Amino acid sequence: MFGVSLKRFAPHLAPDEDSAEYIDYLTWIHFSESSAMLPFLLKVFNEFEIKSGTDLKFLEDYAGAEFDKVFSYLDDYLKGRRFLVEDRLTGADFMLGFVVKGALNWLKPGSKLHIERYVRNLENQNSYIRALRIDAN
Repeated sequence: MFGVSLKRFAPHLAPDEDSAEYIDYLTWIHFSESSAMLPFLLKVFNEFEIKSGTDLKFLEDYAGAEFDKVFSYLDDYLKGRRFLVEDRLTGADFMLGFVVKGALNWLKPGSKLHIERYVRNLENQNSYIRALRIDAN
């Protein structure tokens, strides 16, 4: 659904479908929804469970290991990059931006410098700043 909406309302936010970069674009959109979202949500849900007194055994360790694996991979990928695809803002950045911004809550400050820089870069986009202003009203 995201791809259809983007194609209709913001086609400039996707690479040309015939380009090599389009495969990277699709990869990062799906990475956002699957590989990155699962360990992020496990961290969120585990925090609620721990606060309510649940004694987590396996799930906390599993969530931590998956979280570290996925976000270490992403941090390595972002080295020297401002955006995920074509060094420009695309729909893939919109999809992943939400997850990585939330993931910062569980990253030790300074441990994933490329992710931290990436999030700051997204937050400095005029479109992000305008969206925050609209949301504040």
